[in-house]
Amino acid sequence: MYMATIDSLNKEITEIKKDIKFIKHALKEDYELSEEAKEGLKKARETEESEYVDLE
Repeated sequence: MYMATIDSLNKEITEIKKDIKFIKHALKEDYELSEEAKEGLKKARETEESEYVDLE
């Protein structure tokens, strides 16, 4: 039973390491926002906070 726990932890840690490697690689990439995304961001920045919808 003890080995099963260590084995499962090892598998989970290995998956986490893969995920971190992927994230680090993604963060190194230079991405450009599309024109549509830029326009949406510009519109969102111009929106007054009083127009926000409370989600709670």
